[in-house]
Amino acid sequence: MVLDALSDMMFGLIVIVAALAAGAGIINLGSFFHNKLKDLFNDVNYFIFFFLVTGYSLYALGEVSYYLTQVIFKNASQIGIQDLYWTAGGLLILISFITMTNVLMKEHGNSSMLMKQLLYGGLLTVLVLAIVFGVGGSNYSFGYVYPIISALIVSSALSVIFFSRYLGDFEQVLFLLFLASIGILAGDLLFHYTEAIGIYGFLGFLSDIFYLLGYGLSFVAFIVMRLKIKAIKV
Repeated sequence: MVLDALSDMMFGLIVIVAALAAGAGIINLGSFFHNKLKDLFNDVNYFIFFFLVTGYSLYALGEVSYYLTQVIFKNASQIGIQDLYWTAGGLLILISFITMTNVLMKEHGNSSMLMKQLLYGGLLTVLVLAIVFGVGGSNYSFGYVYPIISALIVSSALSVIFFSRYLGDFEQVLFLLFLASIGILAGDLLFHYTEAIGIYGFLGFLSDIFYLLGYGLSFVAFIVMRLKIKAIKV
């Protein structure tokens, strides 16, 4: 009973923070349509940030839609519109970080840096694959997909650490989004495990903590980004 009450409380907190993150993300997206803002994001960098913000906003909207379908509309189905938001958001974030890494590698990288990224990213991805398929047993098919996408996102986003000196004014924003992705990855792994064993327990609570951190850090990143954008006369 205590854990059930705790689960409901955490679910509510996650949705509130996710809604805040989604709102902040949408506000930032509106700023991208001001022509003069493109002076800050040259060429491909403009689209990298645009799709990054879109991706994390879709993640947050997915959480809100999940709450609405499960709690408000009492839909017990595991698969729903939230999976469309989460999948689309994850893919946009992944493409954005891969593109950013490619640009940074071309401009500032070398073979040693490339090998380091491939090594650490590869080890992380293999570890996540081993955990996901080692646990198995989940009836929720997307429970396998999300940890893998999250692992690929974190692996590609390692360039935020390796190339931090070249990220300019938005280094802090990218670092916060990188940390948010780590939180979501941890949440995805623990959620997959709890789904497989069918027990919420302490690991389920820990999963919610990581999701809360992920959406919370996304929200903070969007706030920081908004402040930097407002400092630019557009």
